[in-house]
Order: sequence, then C-alpha cells, then structure tokens
Amino acid sequence: LDSMNESKKTSAPLIADMDAYVSTICHYTWSKYLRRHKRDWRNTSINEMPDVSGDDSVEDSVILDDQIRRLQQEISYLSRQHRQITIMFYFENKSCEEIAEKLGLSDTAVRWHLSQARKKLREGIELEQNGLSHTPRRLMVGLCGDVGPRGQVGLDTGDLLAQNIVIACYGEALTVEEIARRLGVAAAYLEYHIRNLLYMDYLRVVNKTRYQTNFFIREPKYHVARAKYHLEHIGPIAERIYGFLNDRYSEIEDIGFTGCDLDKDFVLWSLIALTTNRGYFGALYEISSRLGISKPKRRDGSEHWVCATLYDDDYYKSPDIDPEVLDFLKKSEGNGVKTCYTSLGVKSFQLDGYATIKVGLHFRKFDEPELNDLHRIWQLTQSGQAPNEHDKLAISRIVDLGYVNVQNEKPKVMVPFFSAEQFEQFCSITSELERELVEDTFPSYIANYAEIIDEHIPRFVSEDERSFVKHDIGPQYAVVYWLSDHCYLRYPTDEEARRLCTVAWCS
Repeated sequence: LDSMNESKKTSAPLIADMDAYVSTICHYTWSKYLRRHKRDWRNTSINEMPDVSGDDSVEDSVILDDQIRRLQQEISYLSRQHRQITIMFYFENKSCEEIAEKLGLSDTAVRWHLSQARKKLREGIELEQNGLSHTPRRLMVGLCGDVGPRGQVGLDTGDLLAQNIVIACYGEALTVEEIARRLGVAAAYLEYHIRNLLYMDYLRVVNKTRYQTNFFIREPKYHVARAKYHLEHIGPIAERIYGFLNDRYSEIEDIGFTGCDLDKDFVLWSLIALTTNRGYFGALYEISSRLGISKPKRRDGSEHWVCATLYDDDYYKSPDIDPEVLDFLKKSEGNGVKTCYTSLGVKSFQLDGYATIKVGLHFRKFDEPELNDLHRIWQLTQSGQAPNEHDKLAISRIVDLGYVNVQNEKPKVMVPFFSAEQFEQFCSITSELERELVEDTFPSYIANYAEIIDEHIPRFVSEDERSFVKHDIGPQYAVVYWLSDHCYLRYPTDEEARRLCTVAWCS
C-alpha cells in the first residue's frame, strides 16, 4: 500500500472520484471475463456427457414421440362412439361402469368397444399411410333434374371434403375409420358431411357400418369415348338442324320477337341450341318412360341425378389420345344446360359451353332473380314506359351480366326474348323438325351411343344409374360447336360469348 501511495504521488494523475474509478475498473474486468468464459457456461464437457445422459437414446425418444403422435392421430380417426369411450377410459380415467352409466350402455358393451378400438388403433399405427390425404381430388358436379336448395351437401358448390368422401367410397364400401384414415382427417370432421350425404342418398349404407358412393363418377376415359362418338356421328344431325332453321330464318325473323334484329349467326347459336335441347329431351323422355328410368327422389323433395366428373388433367396429356378428339372434347362438353321457370310464367334456356368458358364465365348464374329482372326490362321495352328507380337497379344488374345494353338512355335486350304468342309461332315453325328429332334422329343416336359407352361404366354401378348414364349423351354442345368448326356458324366475339345461347320466353 505504501508503494502504491508513493507511486500515485509521483507518476499517476490525480483521481477526483476514487469510487467511480474503481467501479470502471471492475466493469471492464468483468466484461473481459465474460468474453472469455460465457460461451462455456451451462455446458458440460464432452468427456462428461456419458455420465449425465439418460438411459434412453435420442433415437428411442424420437420413435416414442412419433408413436404418441400416430396414436393421437389414430384416435381422431375412430368413429364417434369408439372415440368417446377410448378418451373417457384412457384419458379421463373413468371405469367401464362409469362409462356405461354415462353412455347408457352395458359394461359388456363398453369392454367390447374398448377391445375393438384397441384393435383398430393397433392396425392403424401399423398401416402404411397413403391415398387422398396428401393429394385431394376435385369433382365438377352438376345436378340433372329438379334441384332443391343448393349448398346443403356441398358436392355442387366445391366442398373438397364432401367431394373426397364420395371419391374415397367410390366402388368400395368403407367404415368411418377407413374414410378418416384414407383422407387423413379426424372422423369428427367427417360425420356431419356423411350424415348429409346419406340424407341425400349420395352415399348408401352397406352392412350397417360401411358407406359407398351411390352415383357414377365420370372419369376422363369416359369423356374421351363420348367426344369420339360425337365427333364421328353428330355431323349429319347438326347439318339437318342448321339447314332447317337457316332455310326458315326469314319466317322466324318475321315473328318479330325481341332480338330478331341482332346478328343472324348470334341468334342462330341460341335457336339451334334450344331446338337441339327440346328434341333431345323429348326423345330422352320417351326412352326413359319405355325403360322405366326415373330420377331418384331425394329426401329434400328434389328429384335429380348427380353428374360428377373427376378432374385429371394429366390423363389428357397422353399421346394416345387423338388430338382432334381432344380438341372436340373441350367443345362438346360444357358446364351447364340450364332451364329456369319463374312464378310469373317466364321460362329460359341457357348453355354454358366452350366460348363462355374461354371469356372467364365458367358458370353463369341465371336463376329466377336474373330472369325476373330481364323480364321486367323486356316489359319496359315493349310498353315504352320510363323506368323507375327499382327498374334502374335491375337494368344496372343485367347490363353488368351482358344481357342488356343501354342505347340513347333506353335499355335494349341483347338476347332472344319471345312473348307467349311469338313462342307459339316459333314452335309451330319448328314442329316438323322437333318431331323428327324426337321420334327418329335422337332415339337412334342415343341407342347406338348406349351400346358403345356401356363398357366404360363399372359393374358396381346400380342398374338404374347405369341406364341413366348410358342414355345421357347430351348433344347440345356438340351440335353448335361442330357447326362452328365447319364454318356454318361464325364463332362468337368475346362480347357475344357473355350472352351466348341464352333464350327467354313467356308461357
């Protein structure tokens, strides 16, 4: 200390605040120590690790974690009752007697359910997972017939879970557990959809606990076969329909229906599609009556067939498919042959096909609200009455859809629209052709197709469903697009495509 004091007197500068000086030295010394040693804190020497490690290896721990995860997943796949009993017994530590009392079962029944659940869990854990869980498929679904409220089941509104349930159960009856495992979805999330699918008879019960899809799903090979048949046989029918309507176009035009002043080719697209539709369904009605084919009655009061197509774009890339057939497939198939009937006695027909899809309109909404708006606008054009505020809103809505234009502040209907008397005149002019289509042309066309397409329908499809599918040829698209491809009809402009193949009439 004496030396330090002497040194301080002779060589060191004067320190005004000794406490601050000491504190600074301590701070820097501690910082230097931390830089050297902190990286080793809370670590153990590599040589000491064997002494502090547990009995289980890292590999065993990972395997155990994976088994626990798989077990939890498999429990979620169990049916509702098995899932409830398993959770109550193993996780809530309830006795069989307590479970039996709560669920209203006997002790023996509870033990049996536990035994079955353990068996299913063991099988599920050992099972190699595959199928739809990582690659969900997609259906395009249409309903043919009288359709009830949409969206209850979700098949026709794009619900992937509902769609993949029917895909999983197509051609194979599965339990809830098997469906859950195949989709990789907890059974609790499936039960609501399965109840709705059963309610609409889209699924049927097999052996009390299994479910199987109750309708035909059209795969790509089916559509290729149908397009090939159309391409090879629709030409003479299309020429006959076009020739008849073209030869009598002046007579039809003289009826004076709204839209008769529109481009002739545009109007013919609509009238040819409408006439084909009337002739085809007239023939189909006669065939169905003779064979006893009737639409399935659904529990919501509707009567309709399910027309479902499985998407598989890779299939169409196959070099084995004739490019001409593939091109015509895109045109001879469509997204909707739609008819509507309002409470005011107005009817409509609309075809959503290749041209409308190309301009981004995959499915045009044209139901009673839209048809009522169009009818009101048509009434204004007939009476010359000035539109009120409500009418102006209707005009705005229908202009946005493309069915009406406003010219000189007056609405103009841009699709064929017939009064009741005018439509009777049109039907009178085309009655000869329609009778020919109903009695001769389409019956033979449908019968020949039924023989060819039968081999593409799986054996497990019910006889009623098979009969419907065999006769469901749908030539409406094929007729108009064959005529367009062969230069009988001018291909529509993008603006025309938005309102193409739309006809309305009063009845």
